[in-house]
Amino acid sequence: MENNGLIDSFNNTYCFCRKHYRIMIGTTVKTIDHPFGDKVIESHLEGNYALCVYSGDKCTRFMTIDVDQGGKKVTHQVVNALIEMGIPEDRIYVSISGKKGYHVDLFFSPWIYNEKAKNLYELVMWRTGLDPKKVEFFPTPTQAIKLPLGVHSKTGSRCWFVDRNTLEPIEDFEYINNIEAIEFETVNNVVREWNKKHWNELYADMICEDTGHDKTVQKEIVFDDEYYEGMQLVMPGTRHDTMIRIARDLRNYGANAIQIEKALRGFYYRQDPLYINSSEREVLEDIEDIAWWAEKRVPVTHYRPSPNEGVQRKIILKKEDAEKIILGSTSASRRIALLIYSFCRMFGAAHISYDYISRTLGYSMATAKNAINDLISLRVINRQSGGCHYQNGRLVRKSNTYFIPDNGKRITEDECPDAFMFERHIDQETFDDLYYGLMTFYFSPEYLERYLTKPELAECKRRDVGG
Repeated sequence: MENNGLIDSFNNTYCFCRKHYRIMIGTTVKTIDHPFGDKVIESHLEGNYALCVYSGDKCTRFMTIDVDQGGKKVTHQVVNALIEMGIPEDRIYVSISGKKGYHVDLFFSPWIYNEKAKNLYELVMWRTGLDPKKVEFFPTPTQAIKLPLGVHSKTGSRCWFVDRNTLEPIEDFEYINNIEAIEFETVNNVVREWNKKHWNELYADMICEDTGHDKTVQKEIVFDDEYYEGMQLVMPGTRHDTMIRIARDLRNYGANAIQIEKALRGFYYRQDPLYINSSEREVLEDIEDIAWWAEKRVPVTHYRPSPNEGVQRKIILKKEDAEKIILGSTSASRRIALLIYSFCRMFGAAHISYDYISRTLGYSMATAKNAINDLISLRVINRQSGGCHYQNGRLVRKSNTYFIPDNGKRITEDECPDAFMFERHIDQETFDDLYYGLMTFYFSPEYLERYLTKPELAECKRRDVGG
């Protein structure tokens, strides 16, 4: 048969992962653990065997909702659910799977994380109420899916694309040449909006259901919309710390790990992804760790947080904190130490990146790194490396986690009524007030002369609040 661009079209749509593949010949299925070339696609089109492909380890260029049972009725349900959710109708492609089933395919530009594609499938299952055992998700890194336009190994029938409305075969090989992909941002918006609706519908039952222990948690903390509004993410690099704060508050009020995990999931799916640097899988794993940590380590005090506290709660710093902070060898070291101590006192730990430190304090990345190393060598802070993850097709270093000597024990006004307190949002404009306020609150001008630079001392004198 003539090529007519068919192989290029397969390469641009289905053949994202080529390091291994499967072929179906009669009743035999063979897995081949080496890369395939265009000849394999050509043999698939000629009907010599049916080619099956996998997704990449982390990403895919397409997804298939495989309707094994239910025929046309269920296929229409899947297509209609995708359209209702906001997937453009002309970007939904349906093909015959070979017997009585159908494949509903979506293609992405340039690609999509496997977790995001699976999340879209799960939302379709929720919208339709279909059985995931009968309507399955493909491909994955370990499960391949048979491609269209080949010949079914058992029936001998050609697996044509079909009209998405009538499901009648389109007996034209070149139909694949006109496939159009969905932009990543479109999928992101669809998933974000429908996750909100999904979690809003399930929220009440999920949080306060019978989970076997600690049933005393009261509903008002869970359904306090004003409280969760105050926790909305407004900048990158704060997602982990905010979830720690929510977990602490819920545990203080009696929630168990299962309830906390479900609350954090609901919170996560309501956030703008612009402010989240981790993949969905990483966030969900983090949520599970936070929830079980809170149940084991955070005491139940029946503390009722104010709905208006928000993410930027009051910073309370003890004299011992100030004595550690002032040990920094440079002005940059002391300021960065103060930033980390402030986060630790609010959240128990500081989950921030060099980039965030640089943007907040106006330092270069090199200055931030040198200052952090200085503070670690002086035992002012401890660092836990964040490792790396894939983001937008490249390897990105995750935010580090920083701890202070007493592991960031949360301080209340009642415990330290005479401690230094700061109630404003931390940014470049307000940080000087925080820094010089702390220095002059605890230390005399004579003591400050031992550590601060001349410009810093002049600023302390200008503010005239020392001693």
